[in-house]
Amino acid sequence: MIKKIAILLIYFFLTNCGYQQVYSSKDLNFTVSEIGTKKNSLNLKFIRALNSFSNEDGEEKLKINVDSSKIRNVISKDKKGNPKKFEMIISLKVEITDGNLAAKEMLFKRKIDYDNQNDKFKLNQYENELETLLVNKVVEDTLRFLSGI
Repeated sequence: MIKKIAILLIYFFLTNCGYQQVYSSKDLNFTVSEIGTKKNSLNLKFIRALNSFSNEDGEEKLKINVDSSKIRNVISKDKKGNPKKFEMIISLKVEITDGNLAAKEMLFKRKIDYDNQNDKFKLNQYENELETLLVNKVVEDTLRFLSGI
């Protein structure tokens, strides 16, 4: 009997936790009508992310130009001169033109530091995961900016 009550209480706590999506295309009031960019893999990731959040019923029709870059720096070395720590910086330059031809430009940057690994394959996989994480963070910043227009 006590188990049933405990399971029932846990069920109510978990189902009523108030989970909501942070960003949904229903909440955004803009449509991305055109995206201009140079063709590279990082720009394509940003384009896919921005298109997925575009609300087709939005009042604002935006034309967006994106230009992104990824920089990987060595920030410390060991006694032999081998890299010990790296820094990855992802930046996104967004130029927005709305229907009223008012142009706005914004630069978003995120960076992260990480340690070197002996296995270069694992290091490459880890860098790809970090790149995806930073791209998602920059997209969140961009969506906050676009929703404020």
